Amino acid sequence: MISPVGRKKRISSVLTKGGIADAWSGEPESRRRIEVSLAAAGMDAPTLAVSRSYLDRTVAHELALSIEKREAPPFGLLQVAETIGGAGWQPARMAFGETLAGLIAEVPKAMCEPATLAAEEQRTCRAGGRRTILVRGRPAGRPSGGARPRP
Repeated sequence: MISPVGRKKRISSVLTKGGIADAWSGEPESRRRIEVSLAAAGMDAPTLAVSRSYLDRTVAHELALSIEKREAPPFGLLQVAETIGGAGWQPARMAFGETLAGLIAEVPKAMCEPATLAAEEQRTCRAGGRRTILVRGRPAGRPSGGARPRP
């Protein structure tokens, strides 16, 4: 996740694997330094901007999985929550049907056009079917300032 900090930006990460495996938030850095860091980490793959509600639902689901396994979430999750405004995250398993309906409802109408779908499919195939999901967001309750996620 990339979030604004004044004129700089901050990278945060939540690693999930049947629960929350790791989480961290870096120091504020310039946009160029963040691009270099992502490239060095092998994150030069295609990215997919997702909604804040998707992130919140995913974190809540993964928290629930961690608790079911009697595992405490990593300390870094608190740092990420404070950084991006996730203080309201509570464990809650996702119901597949509800989650799918919510995701479909969030898809912009322009993304449902056949030409857009075909272009996205080709882009995914060129990446070997792999996608890296980066959430480019802002702390909850703050205006976006006109910033748009890049595909």
